[in-house]
Amino acid sequence: MALLDDLASALGEALVPLARPAVLHRAGAGGFADLAIRAQPDLAGAGTEGAAPGREIRALVPVAAPFVLPTADDEMTLDGIRYRIAAVEADATGAYAVVRGHAL
Repeated sequence: MALLDDLASALGEALVPLARPAVLHRAGAGGFADLAIRAQPDLAGAGTEGAAPGREIRALVPVAAPFVLPTADDEMTLDGIRYRIAAVEADATGAYAVVRGHAL
């Protein structure tokens, strides 16, 4: 199992340079804490409609250690547009997370 975890982490690290800079806004008791992350809009899926308020985006977020998956309480800024996260799914390998959100 440790070998699989190491492999997933290495794959996530390899995907990081391919993704764009983004900010994860972690929800907490005192508001949001900003964390620098990388994310890549999934142009093959949802997210091709643009960034009008309420429109959905789907982004791939490499899971490079140490990383905690975002939750539906968090928000993300990608390409200067802030999104409220609606759902987060980890892929089967654990190398990236699929984040769905709506533009604010």
